[in-house]
Amino acid sequence: MCRIVNCALVIVISAGIVEARETSGAVITTIDGNGADTFVRSSLGGNNAANTNYGSWARVGIKRDTALPGNNRKGYIRFDISSVRPGIEYASLEFVYAGTSPDPPANPSTYSVYGLNDGHLGESWNELTITWNNAPGNNVSSTNGVLSKETTFLGTFDIAVPEINVGDVISFSSIDLIEFLQSDTNGLVTIIVTRQQQNFSVEYVASKEHAMLPPPALVITGLACPWDLDGNGTVGIFDLHALLAAWGTDPGGSPDFDGNGTVDILDLLTLLANWGSCA
Repeated sequence: MCRIVNCALVIVISAGIVEARETSGAVITTIDGNGADTFVRSSLGGNNAANTNYGSWARVGIKRDTALPGNNRKGYIRFDISSVRPGIEYASLEFVYAGTSPDPPANPSTYSVYGLNDGHLGESWNELTITWNNAPGNNVSSTNGVLSKETTFLGTFDIAVPEINVGDVISFSSIDLIEFLQSDTNGLVTIIVTRQQQNFSVEYVASKEHAMLPPPALVITGLACPWDLDGNGTVGIFDLHALLAAWGTDPGGSPDFDGNGTVDILDLLTLLANWGSCA
């Protein structure tokens, strides 16, 4: 579940003014809210993979195979960041490596990371119905490409083999990723991952269905003013109403500020202690 963690003081320098601002962090996984994780696969011969859904798989497979151009896989990851918008100052993606098959991959393998543009009609794609042919932003004619007008390039990361082992964490961050998250308006963020190199191997990261390994996560290590629940820049009466509406529940994030699994008196006192402008 999404949790507010690691409160700290950071120094913010803006327009020549130095101020101390209390910040916190949050970890959001594909289990939280309207999160989702899967991969889509192109067809090879008559196997109809391009119309097959893989949403129940325990691993997200990623592959580019130009020798067998109908045997490619692209990862689709969605995070529900509605509990932490706005105020994201720094964030990184984390995937847990879940193995490779059948052949050793290229070393290193470089992966491209894209974001589905905010407001895209396909942002609410269904994990149990998404396929190669209907995936939002997918360039169905490309072994590893996406539709440039519907996506934003966020950067790349490498996986070095054989140094990486099952269970190792792959972490990615970039200025473009952070700005992409900051500009989100509806609380849903879809990340698309493809591989640059051609190779027969499929490389996997754990999905939320994996029995042993943790799911993809969005780690936010700078979150300003998490008590501003409606995002208007001020902790006030509307935020108090939102907290009281969630009283006694486990929302999986704010307003359970202390992460104890229940919105209670401690969270109310925290909100009241931060009453007023977030500036």
